[in-house]
Amino acid sequence: MRRGSTLTEDWAAAVDRLLEGDRVACLQISRLVTGFLVEWRAWEFRDEWSDLVQEVLIVVVTSAREGKIKNRDASYGFIRAVAHHKFVDRL
Repeated sequence: MRRGSTLTEDWAAAVDRLLEGDRVACLQISRLVTGFLVEWRAWEFRDEWSDLVQEVLIVVVTSAREGKIKNRDASYGFIRAVAHHKFVDRL
């Protein structure tokens, strides 16, 4: 479930800014991924959260550069799916 400003964020624009090297966009997407981890109650992996967030950021940047995020409106779902797959890999 998305909460707060997550509903109104333009995640496609955040990904674009991340590709440009915008530090704020990096923090926004990192915060989003951390929110997913909290939602999934991934407390036993708390010491690995920063590594997992970095892995998600790398996949998002690589995928965006390669044009794999075809539908800009699906950016939120894409980030969530990548985060979920990385989290499941940890399990």
